[in-house]
This record gives sequence, structure tokens and C-alpha cells, in this order.
Amino acid sequence: MQEQELLVWGQPTLAQKRLLQAAVEKSEKAIAYWQEWSELVDIETLDSESYRLLPLLYRNLSPYEIGDQQFAKLKGVYRRTWCENQVIFKQLTEILQEFQAASIPSLLIKDAALCLLHYSDIGERTIHNFEILVDPQNALTASNLLSKMGWKPKKPIRDRLSPSECVWEFTHSGNLQLMLRWHLFWDSFSESLERSFWHRAQEVPVGDTSTHVLHPSDRLFYVCVAGGIHNPVFPLVRLVDAHRILDSDAAEIDGDELCDRVNTFRFLLPFQNFIKVFEEIFQIPFINSTVSATKILPISAFEEQEWRCLHANSRSLFNRLQHKYFGYQRRYGAPEYQVNWVKFLTTLKS
Repeated sequence: MQEQELLVWGQPTLAQKRLLQAAVEKSEKAIAYWQEWSELVDIETLDSESYRLLPLLYRNLSPYEIGDQQFAKLKGVYRRTWCENQVIFKQLTEILQEFQAASIPSLLIKDAALCLLHYSDIGERTIHNFEILVDPQNALTASNLLSKMGWKPKKPIRDRLSPSECVWEFTHSGNLQLMLRWHLFWDSFSESLERSFWHRAQEVPVGDTSTHVLHPSDRLFYVCVAGGIHNPVFPLVRLVDAHRILDSDAAEIDGDELCDRVNTFRFLLPFQNFIKVFEEIFQIPFINSTVSATKILPISAFEEQEWRCLHANSRSLFNRLQHKYFGYQRRYGAPEYQVNWVKFLTTLKS
């Protein structure tokens, strides 16, 4: 398979690369990146991935006193993001307090966790929705608590968890969105594979309460591969997230351990893609030479065939059966091509 065929996401455009550089660079080079980016785009018609970086761009360029009209618009985006995130964290605090009262351990992941841990103020990073991970045995209780608090599920909540589900989406007045998860990945990995994430999670304060967050190594791993090979849009903000994690917590990140995670979860393909783009844009090695070298390792037959299946222009019975098969492999952590037919047939019914 040729390299370009293995791309998981569409690659960042030149404008998106300059935006990322302008938002992260800590020298006056940031001004040059800003100027080139502003000539390439119309801020009024900006793509959503780029828009999410505007608050950080504003904060990074603020010391240089840029006075043009385009920059003035960034300030408005930053202020709006700050206000919206204030509301989100207020709601989050109330939810975590209810979970604690009900003895439901929680783990804050993705946007809200990264905003809380790796950005200088909550206006710098947009939070598309906030996500809370709970243990599968607590998912139903947690969903009922959310319903009592005025959160409405987008789909009816069943009285038991489906093997094919790992998340329920809730909405609240003001268009707030919450994802309640009981597995970290869309492929509903087994509890045994995910238990280690819980074992070394770290407690952090949130408002008047607290929750847990992933260990820095796991946080970086999740930033790099969240969504796996199912995400059709390159996650620009995750590149900045990874940069921030490495900048603040590099001493706590074990590169060999990170690579073990990638291999255990069979996410070498999205991980390679992430590293290549990260190093190209920011011109720094990803952790160290050992981890950087993973970008040239051969992709396993499992990941290659899974990728072909997901991107095939076919909805044939065979293709759908293949899709279920790969879901089974990921969900139960089975060795490659060794099928437990009872479990596999169970997935066909879900």
C-alpha cells in the first residue's frame, strides 16, 4: 500500500499550518505566520477546525500589539469563548458534585480536561462539548442523575447497556452538550484493556469539587489517536494539545510506554499520521527519536485491512460483515484473526 493511501485524516492546508504555527510560536516569528495566514483566509468564512484555534491565536499574539481589523475580531472570539467556558465549567462542577454524592467515580477527558490542565486561562481553548467517563456499571445511574438535573438524552436511554454503544449524548438549555462515556474509544474496548487508565488517573480540582484526569502519558496517547481511524477530519486543535502536554509534562511521559499503548490498541496508523504532521508543522521531535521512529514502522495487516474496509465504497453484506468483525476484534481484544465465534455472532446482533 502506498503511503498516501494510508492517510487517516485529510492533511492540514497551508493556511491551517500557518495558523497552528502562529498560535504556538513564542517568538516574533509568530507575527510573520499570522500575516501569511491572514492573507490566505477570510475570517468570516473560516472552517470550523481553524475557528477553534482563534482564541489561542489571540492570546499568543496579544503581546505584539497588532492593530489591524482582523486581529480585533480575534479578541471578540476569545471573549466569547471565555464566557461560554465559564458556563460549561459551572455546569460541570454541579454534575461532578452530584456524581460524588452518589459515589460515582468520574474521569474528565478531551476538551474540558485539556482546557483545565494545559491552557493558561479557560478562554484559550474552545470546548466543543465536555465528556465525562464513568465505569460501565455506573453508566445507567449517572444517566438518571443527569436526567434529574435537566439534561436531556438525544436518544432514549435503555435499561441496559448495548454492546455496540460506549457513549450517550445529552443536551441542556443554552445548547450545552455533554457526552457521558463508559469506554474511552468508539470501538467499545473491553474493560480489562481500559482498567489501567483508571488505575493511574490523577485527581484534580474542578471548582468546589474534584474529578480525575488521565495520566500525562495516557493523555498524550488519547490526544493522538482519539477517534482512531474513524475520524474523517484532521483534528487541528489536538496538535496544539499535544504540543502543550509535551511542553508541560514531558518529564512524566515514557516514550516506550506510549508506544506500547499504540501497539496494544492497534492504533499505529493514526499515531504515525499524527507524528508526521506534528513534526512537520512545529519542527520539533515528538518526545524522542525512539517514538519519532514509529512513523516508519510497517502497518499491521489488521490495521491495513480495517482501513480498507472502512473506506471501501461499498455497503455490501460482505463489507458490513467485515466491519462487524473488526469491531469484534477491537471490542474483545482478541488476537488477530482468532475469532471466538460465540462473541462474534453476538456482535452481529447488536
